[in-house]
This record gives sequence, structure tokens and C-alpha cells, in this order.
Amino acid sequence: MDPVPPHGQNYSRVFFQSSRNRQEKDPRPVVTNTEEKEAEQQKLDQDVLTLKRTAHEAVKHSEERFKSFVRELESVHTNVTNQIRSLQEREEAKIKQIHDRLQQEITELKKTLNEAAPLTVPLTPPSAQTHRTYTLPLGFLEQATSAVTALTDCSRSH
Repeated sequence: MDPVPPHGQNYSRVFFQSSRNRQEKDPRPVVTNTEEKEAEQQKLDQDVLTLKRTAHEAVKHSEERFKSFVRELESVHTNVTNQIRSLQEREEAKIKQIHDRLQQEITELKKTLNEAAPLTVPLTPPSAQTHRTYTLPLGFLEQATSAVTALTDCSRSH
């Protein structure tokens, strides 16, 4: 039973004071509240540890995938470089053969010219055989350059 309020005080104030006195006398609600907050705090600490572990695993996985991707890119780069160099060597060999054959023909023509000089035979206009006998295979090189450019553009946009 609530005590009768002294003169000049209302019932709610007396009730509040008696309620507080009961809480001070009975610590169970405070202890329970404290335990709940400590449990919540421990759960938050556990959540932080879980978050750290998960983030670490994600970073590790990402790093492994990127290293694998870089190795693949390096392999493709090496293959493209080797193909370009191989094409270059084949084409240089073809050009050298054509160059050597033209040099031989020039030497023979000069020899013929020197032998015919005393006769002063008029020179004939160039024949159809003197047209350029070789064209550069630049299409492959242009395709390789375009493919590499497209790959780098794609990797930059992601």
C-alpha cells in the first residue's frame, strides 16, 4: 500500500518515489537489463569478428583470381608477341629473297647494258614484270593491335 501523501503533494509523485524506492530495493530488473546489454555487446563483437574474417577471405579470393587473370593475360601477350615476331621473320625472309632476286636481275641487266653499249640499242620501256612483286601483310598486325586495344578498353570499363 502506498503511503498517504503528505500535505501539498499529489499521488503521482508519491507513486513515482515509491516505485523508485522499490527498484532500488530490487536490483533484478537492472541486472537483467545489464545482462541483456552485455549479451548484445558480445553479439556485436562477434559480428565484427565475422565481418573481418569474411572480408579477409573475400580479399584473399579476389587477389587469387586477379593473379590468375594476370597470368592468363601475360600468356596471351607472350603468344601474340611470338606470332607477330614469327610473321615478321617470315615476311623479312620473303622480302630478302625478292630483294636478292631483284639485285641479281639488276646486275644481269647492267652487264647486258655494258655489253650492248657499243651497239647503242635503244632501251625498251619497262615491262609488266617490273611491277612490285610483294605486298606487306599488315592486316594481321592491324588485327592484333585492334584486339589488344579492345581488350584493354574492356578491362578499363570494368
